[in-house]
Amino acid sequence: MRSMKKGHVHRNNREIPYTLIRRPAETNRLAVMLPGAGYTTQGPLLYYATGIMVQNGYDVLHVNYSYEKSPNLEEFQQDVLAVIDEVLHEHTYEQFYFIAKSMGTVVLPMFVNGERFANASFIWLTPLVTNDLVYDGMLKGIHQSLYIIGDNDPYFHAERMEQFPEAVIMKGADHSLGTDTSVLQSIDWLKEVMVAIEKWVKEREE
Repeated sequence: MRSMKKGHVHRNNREIPYTLIRRPAETNRLAVMLPGAGYTTQGPLLYYATGIMVQNGYDVLHVNYSYEKSPNLEEFQQDVLAVIDEVLHEHTYEQFYFIAKSMGTVVLPMFVNGERFANASFIWLTPLVTNDLVYDGMLKGIHQSLYIIGDNDPYFHAERMEQFPEAVIMKGADHSLGTDTSVLQSIDWLKEVMVAIEKWVKEREE
């Protein structure tokens, strides 16, 4: 049975909470979940992605930051790093996944461009493609990344997404990878996303 540890890191007079979900057996694999501004790790995309990663041999770290207003980039990066450092101080991992939703994808270029997690894999859920920093990170991480976005997402950029022929583009899906007009369609898309994630994770193990 998986275990769950909740903790928090203090930075600049605030707390950044986190949850570490551990498999029953020891593993050297860690998946780090970075949620969106209004989309927590309990949202269906990250909730079910957590299950997939646990089933495929990973512990999972939820970095549960929240901000009253948009943080500056450096502050955001350092908050995320502080939580990761806290966990890595207590546990040893050698293989990493970073799975980010929306605002969380702003942090991914730091890991793509750095040496510390050079061998990590990345899953970009509804990335902010119109953001130059995010787009440049997507380009640099193309050989180790899975991109999933809807073409009805306000951050979707058709011309830029042409650079990623292997990306999963959900026709008609919005920024939540769903639609307000059909619950059943949203559920179907959710399943498609989870199938794509599991397939990609398993293929990278081969």
